[in-house]
Amino acid sequence: MSDAIDLVRPLPDSIAVAVHPHKCGDVVSISMVDAATGARRMLVTDPATAHQLATDLLTATTDPDIAAEADRVRDSR
Repeated sequence: MSDAIDLVRPLPDSIAVAVHPHKCGDVVSISMVDAATGARRMLVTDPATAHQLATDLLTATTDPDIAAEADRVRDSR
């Protein structure tokens, strides 16, 4: 098992979200093109996990405490 992490930085205009109905349960896909490699990436998950991800992303970008911590880390570099 590798500890390496591949970071994906999506091209903003390439991000697409879709719901795929299925008799065994719906799934949500988030697809994007990685700006660094040009590779197309896709995350597929159940609707509840997609909702949690959206909530977490919104919190990470709007919470003043998180912004203050990011500023602190940025200023310490």
